[in-house]
Amino acid sequence: MRSIVPFATSDDNAMGKVNENLEVIMVIREYNSNDSPFMSKLFYDIMVIREYNSNDSPFMSKLFYDTVHTVNAKDYTNEQLDAWATGTVDLEEWNRSFLENHTLIAEIDGKIIGFADMDRYGCIDRLFVHKDFQSKGIATALVHELERCAQKAGLFCFETYASITAKPFFEKQGYKVEFENKVIRNGIAFINYKMKKHC
Repeated sequence: MRSIVPFATSDDNAMGKVNENLEVIMVIREYNSNDSPFMSKLFYDIMVIREYNSNDSPFMSKLFYDTVHTVNAKDYTNEQLDAWATGTVDLEEWNRSFLENHTLIAEIDGKIIGFADMDRYGCIDRLFVHKDFQSKGIATALVHELERCAQKAGLFCFETYASITAKPFFEKQGYKVEFENKVIRNGIAFINYKMKKHC
């Protein structure tokens, strides 16, 4: 059972360890159904979605590399994966781009498990979730929150260039393929898809 609730709550004991200095947007509480026979010992994983800060960049770089070389490996060759995620990132440039865009971080117990960013025109630039936390609603929560904030700012049309791997996910979020696209990274050609959503 999963629910999204405001961070402000009277149930302080249910909130777990959350850094009070972080600007928290929402908390997702996920109940492990295997614990149901032991109602006195309920276990809650609390996922916090918060705004990016510059200290996050090195951890995001590692998550990016690991995710590309595992999750995306089923759709791209080793040569393409190595060109896409080389293992070296210009952290200053990454930080600049994350600060320029609206960037959200998903974390559990202080560990970054996903991130996503959207530019001022409604284009989702990056969306990556840790390989051990796939198919748990984390990417959906990140995208929905980016879209919600953009709508408050008056944007109602969103787009992205989705990888082969991410294309089915974005289709489930209401995005439609406009065309197949070829991109060159480090001299290697990739296929991705220009996708758009109108709200």
